[in-house]
Amino acid sequence: TIPFDTTTISNKDTGMFYNPYMLIYKGTGDLDPNLQYNINVNNTATGKKVTASTRLIEDFIISKPPSGGKASFRRGFTTLFSWGNAANAKRYEPMIRFYYSEIASGSTDTVAKFIDWVLPTQTADDISGEGNQEIDVSNDGFYDFIANNVKPADFFGKRLCGTVDFIVAAGGEEYDTYLRVNGPSNSLVQDRPEYTNVENGFGLMSSRYNTSKNRRLHPDCEDEIILLDIGFVTNPEL
Repeated sequence: TIPFDTTTISNKDTGMFYNPYMLIYKGTGDLDPNLQYNINVNNTATGKKVTASTRLIEDFIISKPPSGGKASFRRGFTTLFSWGNAANAKRYEPMIRFYYSEIASGSTDTVAKFIDWVLPTQTADDISGEGNQEIDVSNDGFYDFIANNVKPADFFGKRLCGTVDFIVAAGGEEYDTYLRVNGPSNSLVQDRPEYTNVENGFGLMSSRYNTSKNRRLHPDCEDEIILLDIGFVTNPEL
């Protein structure tokens, strides 16, 4: 049993529930991927009982790029990004996180930063965990993303390249269904049924799991980033 306690969030987006302040219930605990988890809400004022359940997503690994070596992102080519499917996962949201640091002119302080390049979502045929997913990442697109998202472009100082993370966030089948039901529709019929997997209530209970692989940059990749002319210089510790 994992008890939940109350806390208030102050930055909630607009939507069905109150914003920007909203009372929520939060709990932490060690989760076993072999178990099914149930949530039980008892309204002591009305006697209403609300329940929902989900399976946890099991561990999975990123197979490509392989371990070892450095990320080169050679222009004119693509980088294969692939991973094995996870049991109980339906939706996969991959991204590449680029780490860098800034040292402003006249300062000795190094400020660590990163930007996330979100890649197209992938969907498994089922939640058995069989098979794999893969996408071809445009190496030229990687440099375009850095050029367009490292701000400000007229930064006064020097920037140093760091490493890159290949990250995959896996979501459960309920989460995938929820997003599909509530996503943009090409139909003339705009009224769609609300999706919920909560019994005697409304909402969504699902699970997610993140995995990542860190890679150092090849010197040729660092040279290409320096050529973008947005303040990057050679990092002697890369």
